[in-house]
Amino acid sequence: MKVRDLDNYTICSTSRDILNTENHNELLVAVDVDSLDMVTIRFGNSFTLRINKFNVDELRSILFAASHTLAIQKSRRDNPSMYISNGQNEALDAIDDENDEGIDAWQHGSRDQDEVGR
Repeated sequence: MKVRDLDNYTICSTSRDILNTENHNELLVAVDVDSLDMVTIRFGNSFTLRINKFNVDELRSILFAASHTLAIQKSRRDNPSMYISNGQNEALDAIDDENDEGIDAWQHGSRDQDEVGR
């Protein structure tokens, strides 16, 4: 059993933001990092998630995949001819070029149309 030093427990950093949601309108999302190397994510008063670094990275990856899929869907709606005449590779290049966080849109390789809709 891991012994925790609760006498020296501190919250190292805090982030708070309001998300506009479809089902809850404005929702406060608060993220705390503590001295036990855990992250607590609070979604309003209804849900709290306490996870370690590995699972923070897993959650980030899941959210990035959802964001990537939304970007492709929007690009297909806004530029259907780009997908018909040039194919998906140019569309992914365009998304990757616009990405300002340095995340590579190609990290999971090229996806065919069936996979993107999942």
